Amino acid sequence: MNNETNIQKAIKIKKRTTFIVWLIPLIALLIASFLVVENLHFSGGKIVITFDNAAGIIKERTKLLYKGVTLGHVESIEINENDLKKVDVTVQVYGKAIDAVAKEGVEFWLVQPKVSLTEITGLGTLVSGNYIEPIAHNTTLEELELREDKFKFNAIENVSFSATASGIGINLNSKENSITSQTPILYKKFIIGSVYKKTLTKKNIVYKAKIYEKYRYLLKENSKFYINDNVGISANISGLKIKVPPFSQIITGGITMSSDENAKQLNTENSDFKLFDSVEESNLVSKKIYLNSENTHGLSKKNSKVYYKGVEAGVVTGVKYEMSSDSNLVEIELYKEFEHLNNESTYYWVTFAKLSLKGISGLNALTRGSFISFETSNTNAKPKYEFKLHESKKLKNGVKLSLNTTKNLSLIEGAEIYFNNISVGEVYNISFTKDLQNSKIEVVIYEKYKNMINDTTLFFMNNPLEVEASLAKTTVKIAPLNSLFSGAISFVTLSKEATKKLRGFHLFSCFSDLENEKYRLESKKIFLELADDCDLKKGASILYKNIEVGKVDTIELKNSEKVATAYVKRSFEHLLKEDSVLYTQSLSVGVDGIKNLNTIIGGTNIAIIEGISKKRSSNFALKKEAPPLTFNKKGLRLILKGDRKSSLDVGTYVYYRQFKIGQVEEVKLADDSKSVDFLIYVEPCFAYLVKDSSLFYNAGALGMEVSLTGIKVQTQTVETMVEGGIYLVTPNKYKKKADELDSFILYNEPAGIWLDYSPELINDDPMCS
Repeated sequence: MNNETNIQKAIKIKKRTTFIVWLIPLIALLIASFLVVENLHFSGGKIVITFDNAAGIIKERTKLLYKGVTLGHVESIEINENDLKKVDVTVQVYGKAIDAVAKEGVEFWLVQPKVSLTEITGLGTLVSGNYIEPIAHNTTLEELELREDKFKFNAIENVSFSATASGIGINLNSKENSITSQTPILYKKFIIGSVYKKTLTKKNIVYKAKIYEKYRYLLKENSKFYINDNVGISANISGLKIKVPPFSQIITGGITMSSDENAKQLNTENSDFKLFDSVEESNLVSKKIYLNSENTHGLSKKNSKVYYKGVEAGVVTGVKYEMSSDSNLVEIELYKEFEHLNNESTYYWVTFAKLSLKGISGLNALTRGSFISFETSNTNAKPKYEFKLHESKKLKNGVKLSLNTTKNLSLIEGAEIYFNNISVGEVYNISFTKDLQNSKIEVVIYEKYKNMINDTTLFFMNNPLEVEASLAKTTVKIAPLNSLFSGAISFVTLSKEATKKLRGFHLFSCFSDLENEKYRLESKKIFLELADDCDLKKGASILYKNIEVGKVDTIELKNSEKVATAYVKRSFEHLLKEDSVLYTQSLSVGVDGIKNLNTIIGGTNIAIIEGISKKRSSNFALKKEAPPLTFNKKGLRLILKGDRKSSLDVGTYVYYRQFKIGQVEEVKLADDSKSVDFLIYVEPCFAYLVKDSSLFYNAGALGMEVSLTGIKVQTQTVETMVEGGIYLVTPNKYKKKADELDSFILYNEPAGIWLDYSPELINDDPMCS
């Protein structure tokens, strides 16, 4: 009984429900959920980019980078199911980057090393490897988030530096597919941007380009873009001009931007601009002008030009046949600076090369091709845009003249004609003569100026700059400024009273040629026989007492004889007497000094000494030396016959008792060759000393007398020993005075008794007292 009482009663515990067992799984679930959400948040997403090929792309290694920040990596590479020529590259994009990358308008390209003529890109990939880069084209993150999601893309190829560079994007619209990616955009020859992509639309080819950030201030609302000419060639009658740009531009081309500095800056992204084919086209007015013509005469789109007074003013932009009117419609556009000249008073005509029995006309069109010209009589008239295209210029009233020339001249139809720098006419046709040897320039002199023209009128080319230089002088002549492009003609009229038959004129190629012709017309023509060794040159001056009275025009051979043609001014024509002497003067250095120093500059010239004859002549034998100073002077002239010339020469003095009374004027071999004839001149006041029995001897010869006491040398003076001389001795007995050109013997030495003669001779001429 006690054992039962000692047994403790079991304690009854009330049973309760607990969630401890579920807490751990719940926490694990929460952690797992967090991890899933976190993983989903940071793992981003996947995009697929289709490339033409997978060259340079490596699975798990090629990264998606933007400005050096890793946004993802290539997860897989597979062949495109729809196009076996392409590959699909799956890119795992990390975290929030997917929100910016997987959007409409984002483009992707493979960055790899590339070297071209215009840029070097992707050099960093030589170390890091190729990578894929997204391009959003200056779109902000906020703008991207508003765009639609996109997960499949087509990669773009040949992306240039400008595609990723900061700046402002523009669209250039063109009809021509002549520009490539990477083509630079230039402003004043500085590269300010480039083309990075081109696309084809239904209407145009659109070139996507970017102006770099540092130059975006240059982009204006009215900026113009035009394609640079790779190689520019311009040819005309006056010459050929070739313009070669830098080598890189020849390969890739180039675009130039021009802007008005005062215009408003453009900040709108991807604005559209027209891309012009040339700088000329960019300056054209968009308003077209239509010309109706029965024949186009070789006019062609873009190649044919429009001119105003010889200056390029526009271009032909189209030529087409109109069936309804059975005529041709020529479409042209003018440059802005000429737009105001197109109105109801404008007259258009075409110039084209034409061959006929009269020769070739439209000579300008042979080098330029057919072209259009126009003129306007009233700049205030109303604008007009439809005209008839005429085949010849509308001529003003006036007198028509024909000018002939043998040279190719830089003239075009419409070139002006000047008189004293005033426009008085114009050229209306240029053609070849029938024999094709000469050019014929047809001109009209306006009615109010026609009285300025007569048969003494001389026409010459008004060259832009004419320089005539020689050792003697330099002449510079500048033409009117408005004739620099079209050329011009000027004229002078020598006599206002001349006749006006106007049968044709010669057109001189320059003013200096006209001056020469004018000189000829106002001068007397003479002919000169020259020695073979004469060094006279064309243009040499003819001088009278050191004043220019004429000049040499030509030197040529006639019948194996050297003959010069020269002209002497009419005011000095009286010098051309049959006994006048013309002789050359050139630099001479001798024991008696330097002569004709002035010929160092001008070269050998001609001096003229007037004769005393009353008859005139046009033919002269040009002497090598000047005649003696006594030439044509009044006095007594005698002929002395000696057996040799000895030291005597022209200019040798004649003495009487050691007084100079005359000199030798001429020395020549006698006609019978038995003696040497000396023509001597005796001054009028000493003529009384010469009698019919007078004796002459050579005082320059040395006389020696040998005796037991030694040798005695006989001479007269030191002067006669050096220069020679002739002595006159008159006997004590004589009959009469010597007459003009009396002949005497010239002895080599005097007889002993001669020196003892001492006649009393008295001069009874009162003029010599």
